[in-house]
Amino acid sequence: MKGILVVEDINMKRIDSWIDFHYLFLKKCNFNNIHIEFILPVEPCKEVKEMLEQTNFKYSIFNKWWVDSKTEKRHNFKLAFYVFRCILEKKDKIDIVAFHFINESTVLLLWLLLKICRIKVKLVWHQHSEIISLRKGFSIKKYLSKIRIVSLVCEKICTVYHGQKQILEERLISSKKITTIYNGIDLSKYNNHINKSELKGKLIGNVGPVILTIGSLIPRKGINFLLMALPHILKVYPQAVLLIVGEGPLDSNLKTLARNLSVDDKVVFLGRRNDVNQIISLSDVFVLPSLAEPFGIVNIEAMAMAKPVIATKVGGIPEIIKDKESGILVPPADSIALANTILEVLRDQTKAIAMGKRAREIVEEKFTIDKMVDNYFSLYQSLNQH
Repeated sequence: MKGILVVEDINMKRIDSWIDFHYLFLKKCNFNNIHIEFILPVEPCKEVKEMLEQTNFKYSIFNKWWVDSKTEKRHNFKLAFYVFRCILEKKDKIDIVAFHFINESTVLLLWLLLKICRIKVKLVWHQHSEIISLRKGFSIKKYLSKIRIVSLVCEKICTVYHGQKQILEERLISSKKITTIYNGIDLSKYNNHINKSELKGKLIGNVGPVILTIGSLIPRKGINFLLMALPHILKVYPQAVLLIVGEGPLDSNLKTLARNLSVDDKVVFLGRRNDVNQIISLSDVFVLPSLAEPFGIVNIEAMAMAKPVIATKVGGIPEIIKDKESGILVPPADSIALANTILEVLRDQTKAIAMGKRAREIVEEKFTIDKMVDNYFSLYQSLNQH
C-alpha cells in the first residue's frame, strides 16, 4: 500500500472520537511509511490542526463543496473532478481512495474518469448513515439503488454495524464486498475519577438526579420524546434535571416545547461542549432517544464512564447494548416507555451500578479506538493483496 486519499465531508470543528481515530490512524500509517492525504469541505479548527499536525497531517480544501451553506446541496460532480485531479498529481503516492459521508454521484463519476484514463486506484465506500431495509420480493430498487451501483465500482463497502450487512445483501450487494468495523473511543479519556463537584455546582447546582442526553438537535435524535417524558419523571423526582448537550436547527423548538410542558426550569441546554467526558460524569443515567441511529458513539462514551444507558432499539444500538445487562432498550418515539425506564433505573441504584460496570467491560472488549484503528488498517492493507 502506497497511500490513501481520504475524501471526507465532515466539519472538523472540535476534538472528538473521530479526530482521535484520525490521529492514531495517521500515526500508524506514518510508522509504516504509508502516505495519507485528506480532502475536506472546510478548514479544521485550530485545536484539531494542532493535534493532527503532530502526525504529518496533509489536507486540501475543496471550498465549493457546499452551496449557500445548505449541506444537502453539494457540487458533487465538481468534487469528483477535484479528487481526480489530486490523484493525477500524486498518482505515484495514492492507490486507495476512501469516501466518508460522500454523495454516491461523486464516486460514480470519479470511477468513470479513472476508467477512461486507465488509472488503477481502488475505491472504498464507508457507509456511516442508516440504510432503509427493502421489502422482500422483487423490487426495482434492489437493482438500481445508488448504494448497489456504488458497490459495483468499489472494492469494499464498510459498515459500522453488522445489521447493515443484511440490508445491503437485500439490495443484491455481494457479501464478499461488505465488511463491518465498529467505532471506538480512547478509553483513557473516560473514567470515573473526574472531580465533578466544581463543574456540577457551576452548571446545575446541588440538585439531582441528573438525566443526560447528547446529540445534534435534529428530528431523528428524538429529543422531543425525552422532553415529553420529563413531566412524568418529575412527579416522582421533583429535583431531577435534564441536561441536553448539542446544537442544531431544533434548538428553539425544543426550548419552546420545554416551556409548553412547564419543565423549562428543569432543563439545561448546554450547546456544543468539548468536555463531554466531564459532562457524562455528572449524570445518573444517560439517554439516547433516537428514532434512527446507525451506531450512536455517545452510547459508548457513557458506557465507558460506567453509566447506565437507556437507548432506543434502532439501527446498530442493539449490537452495542445488551438489553437489561449493560443498558436498557426501549421502543422509539415512546415517551411513556422512556419515563418508566428512567424511573426504573433511578429507583434501583444497585442495578444501575451493575449495568454501568458491565457496560464498561463491553466497551473494553469491543469498542476501543485501538481495535478500530487496527481494523481499518487491516482493511486497507487487504485491498493490495488481491
